[in-house]
Amino acid sequence: MEKKKFKGHRISSKQQLYVLIGEALHVSPETRLLLDTRKLSFAESLNLSDVMKIVDELNYRNYHNDNPKKLNLKNQDRKFLTAILDRMFQGGRCDIRTCYEKKQLWNGFLHHIHYQPKNAEAEIFVRAMREKGNESVYSEFEKFMQEDRCREAAKLLQKKKGTSVLLRNMDYIISRMDREDEQTFLSEFPEDCSTLILLQLLFRYEGEQRKDGRIFKFTQHNLMKVHYETPEESEKCQSRLTEEQVKEVGKMIRSRLSEKLRNRLGKVYIEPSMKNYALPLAENTSQGGFGVLSKGSRIPIEEGKKLRAFTYWEKVNDIDLSVFALTEDDNRREFSWRTMSRHQSGAITYSGDVTSGYLGGSEYFDINLPEFKERYSEYRYLIFCDNVYSGTNFNNCFCKAGYMLRDWEDSGQVYEPKTVKSAYRINCESTFAYLFGIDLLTNEFIWLNVAKNSKSRVAGDTEFSFLTDYFHLTEVMNMYDFFSMMAEKIVEDPMEADVVVTDREVNCIEEARIIREYDFEKIRVLMEDAK
Repeated sequence: MEKKKFKGHRISSKQQLYVLIGEALHVSPETRLLLDTRKLSFAESLNLSDVMKIVDELNYRNYHNDNPKKLNLKNQDRKFLTAILDRMFQGGRCDIRTCYEKKQLWNGFLHHIHYQPKNAEAEIFVRAMREKGNESVYSEFEKFMQEDRCREAAKLLQKKKGTSVLLRNMDYIISRMDREDEQTFLSEFPEDCSTLILLQLLFRYEGEQRKDGRIFKFTQHNLMKVHYETPEESEKCQSRLTEEQVKEVGKMIRSRLSEKLRNRLGKVYIEPSMKNYALPLAENTSQGGFGVLSKGSRIPIEEGKKLRAFTYWEKVNDIDLSVFALTEDDNRREFSWRTMSRHQSGAITYSGDVTSGYLGGSEYFDINLPEFKERYSEYRYLIFCDNVYSGTNFNNCFCKAGYMLRDWEDSGQVYEPKTVKSAYRINCESTFAYLFGIDLLTNEFIWLNVAKNSKSRVAGDTEFSFLTDYFHLTEVMNMYDFFSMMAEKIVEDPMEADVVVTDREVNCIEEARIIREYDFEKIRVLMEDAK
């Protein structure tokens, strides 16, 4: 086939949607077991409000539909969901106030499965979802905010929804407070805030502050979704904090984080190179494989080497590798099968477009970084992408992507993409993935590994500006900083350490706890334990 070539003081409905989605999309093990086995006993530990998560997961699994507003379930699934509802109403697990938060979805769902209440509690619930009025915590919170009772609104949200929800709404609350209330709010910052939430907030307030509209990122079904604030939303929004407020909040959060982490680990040896690695805060959209790092991690590129970025595939006819050069202000230039006939040079060379690789195909770019920087001096970053032009999702074929450094002189190195160690499997339910970037100023790889919710078959049709958030993560907090905060004492000799944090082999005592740059689970446990 020939190739031819996505507010005011009040939170807007779209912003509310993202807040609620962010809370709701975590799928518990009980939900997965319930759907895998269809045994209703696994619903015993769930509440009625969890049913919307079950519906969403089932809708995506069985019907490849991620829009719970548009259901077209088969009779067997309707009966299964009806049985779950009946069991919950019989068990008295009807948290109706929480269900009000998704009243519109509930109304459509109950209508779709033709639900008929079988007891008084079910009758009360169905009537509440179908009639006017909303008694959710968010509704009461919004009422307080509109009445300028911000401190009461904050206390309500923390008491009824928890500290994490309160802090996700912190900008909105602070923006409506006077200076005295703001200082009181910050001084009474919740002590039960988790380490993970504090870290997320630190990146929010100490990271790069956008001046051209906000970007909302959230994960659904292990794929990233991105919403760019529209000019209309930006014009209506009056809940932004001043630059001074952002700095003040960031300083307070760093102080609280330092207090929470202090003296957790005893004597710690930390390799200086750990400053290059980002913390694993958002790895649920990553693909697995040897050498996979946290998003935003940086790897120095050895001088005098030619970079070869490649992709390899089987069981699909055509996957495209492409490169985009970005300026600091997000202007871009495309290097792909569509453009490389005009761009081939000593700076960047393309292997050619392969369109008949069902039994094994590969594409690659060779880049001479010094020559590229001289020829395209206005660009700061390179971003590498993979997309399945055939339209098949990555999880329905075999695809690996990675990089290798080669000598410019012909040294007889064999290019065999199936065996390169610095490669990983792309296995997402999507046709598009961001691989990694290069900072041309610092001569470093920037690990991205982002599976985006997209059916795009051509790389030039997608947005890239949201990726720049990952380029600055290690400047705010990196693995060296994190373990420094937790250390009772930092030692220079690994043999003296209780904990060794390193990306290389070192000699240490047998009892020492070793943590490497890819030990995501060990690091996340430390985040959860430090309460």
